[in-house]
Amino acid sequence: SDSPNQPRDNSRTNRQGIGSMVRIYKAGTGDAKILLGSAEIMLGYGYVSSHAADVHFGLCKTELVDVEVTLPHGRGKFTQTDVKTNQRIVPQQQPRHPICN
Repeated sequence: SDSPNQPRDNSRTNRQGIGSMVRIYKAGTGDAKILLGSAEIMLGYGYVSSHAADVHFGLCKTELVDVEVTLPHGRGKFTQTDVKTNQRIVPQQQPRHPICN
């Protein structure tokens, strides 16, 4: 079975994460009550226009956060805990290994 923290199909990965939901929590919690921010990765906002496929969170003096990226269409979820703020992070897809019996 697939791990809940991995995309389900590596052959059709959405490399830009378009449609993914990014949630930022207070470090060590992952609790929706302590959600610091959320945003969906989108490209287009008008006729023949778009912008970068990224999101930005203003976190003031917060130094550590937990990051959760939920891929669209039930394709999986990435999580990173205790992430230092004031940086750009890019979730990396881990290669899938077949289960050996």
